[in-house]
Amino acid sequence: MRIISCVITIFLLIGCGQTGGEEKMHLTIDVKERDEQAEFIITLVNGTEQSAQFEFRSAQKYDIIIRNSDGKEIYKYSRERMFIQMIEYLEVDSTKKKTWREQWDYKDNNGNRVEKGTYEVEIIFLGKSEHIEHLRQKGKINIP
Repeated sequence: MRIISCVITIFLLIGCGQTGGEEKMHLTIDVKERDEQAEFIITLVNGTEQSAQFEFRSAQKYDIIIRNSDGKEIYKYSRERMFIQMIEYLEVDSTKKKTWREQWDYKDNNGNRVEKGTYEVEIIFLGKSEHIEHLRQKGKINIP
């Protein structure tokens, strides 16, 4: 099986309101593109000297949106899914990380296999904290 791996590393600077500078949270996305599916490895890294706590209003931690070259949404992870409604907290200790993995079978919102080509992928982290509402990052995915 042919595996194409691309890593999109995103550094988001987040103002912390503390004397002496800014804190950094890193959101990294590793996309492993295979013949029949892609794997998204989403990692939130706390590069600060303090723990970070995030609140979620449901069991959903992130969303993944794929758009074609015209910007039209062709796939949304949360579409046709149900997430339990609850308040949940995630704490990421200083210099630690939290990783999630998700598979996509290259099917659009209607269940059809998308054509080969380059698409835009947007990852939206849904945790809220005192300093951040949603982390978002866009990148590219090459579908074989």
